[in-house]
Amino acid sequence: MFASKLIGAIRVSSFAGSIGLAALLAVPAWAQPLPGFDDDDELRAFLAELDETGEVEDWLVSGAYPPPPPPPPPPPPPPPGGASMPAPTASPSDVLAVTASRIDNPDITNVQVAGVDEGGIVKVAGDYLIVLRRGRLFTISTADDGLAAIDQIDAFPPGGEGSGGWYDEMIVSGDLIVIIGYSYQYEATEISRFRLGADGQLSHLDTHHMRSDDYYSSRNYASRLIGNQLITYAPLAFDDYWGDDPLDSLPALSRWAPGQEEPAFHRIAQASDVYIPAPMKARGAQAVSGMHVVTRCDLASDDLDCGVTVVLGPMGRSFFVSRNATYVWVTPGWFERDGESYLYRIPLDGSAPSVAQVEGAPLDQFSFHANEAASRLDILVLPDGNGDGMWAAEFATGRPALLRLPTTRFGDGSQAVTPSDYQFLPVAERARIVRNRHVGDTLLVGLNERVDGATQNLALAVPLEGGAATRLGLEDPVSRIEVIGRDGLIVTQGEDTSFVTVSLDGDAPMIADRFVLEDTAESESRSHAFFFRPGGADGDGLAALPLLGSDDREADMVFLQREQGSFSRIGRLQARARPGLDDDCVASCTDWYGNARPIFLRDRILALLGYEIVEGVLGEKRVEEIGRVNFTPGPRKD
Repeated sequence: MFASKLIGAIRVSSFAGSIGLAALLAVPAWAQPLPGFDDDDELRAFLAELDETGEVEDWLVSGAYPPPPPPPPPPPPPPPGGASMPAPTASPSDVLAVTASRIDNPDITNVQVAGVDEGGIVKVAGDYLIVLRRGRLFTISTADDGLAAIDQIDAFPPGGEGSGGWYDEMIVSGDLIVIIGYSYQYEATEISRFRLGADGQLSHLDTHHMRSDDYYSSRNYASRLIGNQLITYAPLAFDDYWGDDPLDSLPALSRWAPGQEEPAFHRIAQASDVYIPAPMKARGAQAVSGMHVVTRCDLASDDLDCGVTVVLGPMGRSFFVSRNATYVWVTPGWFERDGESYLYRIPLDGSAPSVAQVEGAPLDQFSFHANEAASRLDILVLPDGNGDGMWAAEFATGRPALLRLPTTRFGDGSQAVTPSDYQFLPVAERARIVRNRHVGDTLLVGLNERVDGATQNLALAVPLEGGAATRLGLEDPVSRIEVIGRDGLIVTQGEDTSFVTVSLDGDAPMIADRFVLEDTAESESRSHAFFFRPGGADGDGLAALPLLGSDDREADMVFLQREQGSFSRIGRLQARARPGLDDDCVASCTDWYGNARPIFLRDRILALLGYEIVEGVLGEKRVEEIGRVNFTPGPRKD
């Protein structure tokens, strides 16, 4: 079990014997640099050994998780005479004018870390809302307190079909719009840059493809933005198509050109960019399943100037970005043989990464908390986690623990965690962990456990600085955990939707309020579907979440007012357009990331509901509609 395995970690690792115990004692493991590769020849020899052993097979490394359904085939081509709307391609030199200071882009996304934006489906740039949906970008003007649809453009390069790609995430920096997608046709992450004109018109700047496997996660986002720095994550398995040179499987970039049938990849990772824990390198290539690639791109650069860090290990992963570092936890995936888990720390300033040898795996990105004041990471870990790739987080089980990981544990990977780093939580051995979130100095965990044949739903409140965890009984399973001021909000889902407030200010965590919306259900599980706008006294404010009613075919945006610690319903904004409209979609025609978002834009209350932006105003204890715009696209034209 997890506990006994952890106790077994109190040891000098097998790697210690190969270099001598005295050497390890003379120089602390955290002071040892993380091994890399000096040159291409050393890396080529290491990867060639992997190819010769045959230990890692295609089905293992490229299919560690069940893939999402393949993209639907494109509809029949339009009859001759139709016109496509591609905007003219701008010169890449125009990108140099893009700076975050040119346009005021207020934060409208429910992010995990303040100051670290996350790829989403709706963003704001000055007076414009930009929406990414079903393979298209749309601009909606909010100038002069109005709402008006302005422009639309394909989220893929002009003249391309887009049918082999999924366009999932959007980042906005100043007047530069960046779309991150995955091309199944090219087997690559696709990054496209667009320019937003002062009149709301969109123009395509350039598109690049970066060799990768599918980065999809049912919970996490593949992209982050800090200033002008775009940070992306993607897994990349070793493939048997590398031919005579195994370095052909390393990350590579291709700039799209009109008429291009295949990407012209050029390698962007050098041997010095590839890192591996010392124990894993000592055992040889048979200990490695694949690569995890973190890129840092300067969005204002002329030709998408990107730095890349490649870390090796098993293919299960979790990806988290703090204000100064990217963390990648690698762990054996569903179909992999037993192996070790490691947590990489990759500084955002481009300096060399470090790694800690760990046990178990996080549930998802919300398991992480960068505790800068205590010089450590606080992380929820599970014995049977497989990371947050694909739908792995939906099946995580086992008795969880809180790992308090000092920064001194990071080094070359030869120093293992100790039991004193972990606090096991008071739940059944085979509990199913559903959600988790760090709220101030407390970790909240939503789970259900089966005891004596009965299933119990509960939440744990775990103090990060030590002390006993508090068990809080719940009537229904947890569907999300959010932060509202200094308190936590637990949303549960049964026949009704319940909003359970957990007070964290007193001597012990306690349930302070429970508000029930009968005969409703959440329409989306993504973290961005919720938003809380503080207002008035501490902890008071306005919350919004898209919900389905018993008779509704489309979600409504439901608003709750929190006053003096208690929630009350104060109205909803409804969609008029119904599903099934013909939008002539040819790419990314399933809303994997959802299609409804609350938007608190300065002092305005808005909701994205499918192809509509609806505006409300908070009157006498009620949100009432005052305007809307429908931007459903018409038939495509040649």
